[in-house]
Amino acid sequence: LQLNYAKQYVDLYFKRDEQELKRHLKKSVRMAFLTIELSKLVNYKDVTSTFFAAMNYYIGEMVLFMRDQKRYDEYKKLIAKGLDEKTAELASFGFDLGELSTKMLVKWQMPNHVIDVIANKENQEEINLSNNKLDTILRFANYIVKAMDRDDATPASLWNLANDYLLKLDLEIDSDKWEEEIKSIFIKVLETEYTLFHSKS
Repeated sequence: LQLNYAKQYVDLYFKRDEQELKRHLKKSVRMAFLTIELSKLVNYKDVTSTFFAAMNYYIGEMVLFMRDQKRYDEYKKLIAKGLDEKTAELASFGFDLGELSTKMLVKWQMPNHVIDVIANKENQEEINLSNNKLDTILRFANYIVKAMDRDDATPASLWNLANDYLLKLDLEIDSDKWEEEIKSIFIKVLETEYTLFHSKS
């Protein structure tokens, strides 16, 4: 199910020429399959929800990029200057991405708990308490996705913050076990990416 959905997503957007859109698409796919593996690691049963939430975690950014690239570029410049994302969104677009994401996800009839964690990803205090674990897994995956873009990132360098996330998710492991697990997860995710994208390049 997850692989077929991701393939449809890739087929829909990857044919477009914009490199920024392709970057967002690859990031969404990477995060989605990371959440599957992280959910298994922490014994979170609702893997389907984590997958669909992750696949749509950046939907607001993707839609805005497709609708208005000029204002999107202004938004990215403000982020590069050090503004927080919500302030940059309000300055560039007049609204935050949570509002746009909510409209899109409601239209697509996504479950309420998925809508909640995406719509409020910049307003964590607004997330329903019953969705905290889902939100934590998504934030954990997002942290790893960003780290994978850095040349200096290693399993060991991720450990301190990763351990904080794992403890929030009720899993206690040591750093050696973490390195073993995350290396295995990286391999699975990269293999899936190759399956989805190698014929698209």
